[in-house]
Amino acid sequence: MDPFRAQLETEWVAGGRNGSELWRQLRASGFPGALCVVSEWATRRRADETLATPRRVPAARVIARPMTLARDQLTKAESSLMIRIEGIAPALLWRVI
Repeated sequence: MDPFRAQLETEWVAGGRNGSELWRQLRASGFPGALCVVSEWATRRRADETLATPRRVPAARVIARPMTLARDQLTKAESSLMIRIEGIAPALLWRVI
């Protein structure tokens, strides 16, 4: 799939999200792989995008609680939230320990 990755990325950026349609386009370009390979790639890309962008802004109290705890005391969900916030606004999480 590596030789066709650039074409897949281009189609993805252009709005192509359907694995079957992406596979048909790759197949027309000479891609020898199966439909399931491209469909799984598209599924992983959709999941990555969903995790990267939260659906709504969490409430202030939801954000404030994990900011007051040590990292080792956070739940998995709180850790994930702090990682996303740190990526968006690293200065927000700066604190003196």
